[in-house]
Amino acid sequence: MASHCVVVGAGILGAAVAARLAAAGLRVTLLDQDQPGRATSRWSFAWFNSNDKGPRPYHDLNHAGIRAWAELAPDLDGDAWYRPVGHVELATASTAAELEARVERLTGWGYPARLVDAAEAAALELRRWAGELLRRARRTVRGLDDARVVELKVCARPLPADGQSIVGRLPGTPGVYVAVTHSGVTLAAHLADLITTDLTTGTPPAPLTPYTPARFSSGIE
Repeated sequence: MASHCVVVGAGILGAAVAARLAAAGLRVTLLDQDQPGRATSRWSFAWFNSNDKGPRPYHDLNHAGIRAWAELAPDLDGDAWYRPVGHVELATASTAAELEARVERLTGWGYPARLVDAAEAAALELRRWAGELLRRARRTVRGLDDARVVELKVCARPLPADGQSIVGRLPGTPGVYVAVTHSGVTLAAHLADLITTDLTTGTPPAPLTPYTPARFSSGIE
C-alpha cells in the first residue's frame, strides 16, 4: 500500500477522496489548477438522485451514493446544505408511457417514485421551490425584495463515452488511479469510500467491477 497519495483535482470527488484517504492514515497531497471546487463542481445543480441511471448496477451505485450522504450529513453541518427534496417530472402524451415504465422499474428496485396527476404536480412544485428558496434566502441575506438573477453559467460535464463511471487503476501505468464520472455530487461520498478501500487493501470492491478503465482497452494490443 502506498503511504503517500497525490490527488489531482479538488472538486467534490477529489476532495472527498482526499479526505477519506487522509482519514485512513495516508499522507495526501491535493492538487488543482485553481481554487478548490472552482471548476465543474462549482456549477453543479447538486441534485442527489438515481432517477434515470441504468443499468441496474449503475443505479445501485448512485442509490448507495445518496445513502452515503445521508449518513455523512449530520457530521458535516448538514442542516446548511443537505436537502433530500426529490423532484417532479412532467410527461407529455408522447413520453407518458416511458415515465410510467420508469416509475415501475424504480419502485421495483426499491427507489422511492410514484405517479401523480397534474394538479398534485403543480402543488408540489410550487410549494417545494417557493418555500425552499425563500428559506435559503432568509437564512443568508437580508433585503432581497428586489433581487433578480444576473448570471447563468453553463459548463462542460465529465461524461464518459458509455455514460458510466471510470474508476480504477489505469492499465499499463503503475501508480495511476483514475476516477472520472457523471453524477459526481451524488457519487462522491460513496466512491470516496470505495476508492479508499481499493487503494488501502489492493482489492477493488465489487461495486467498482463494472467501471474499471480496462473496459476501454479490451481488444487493444
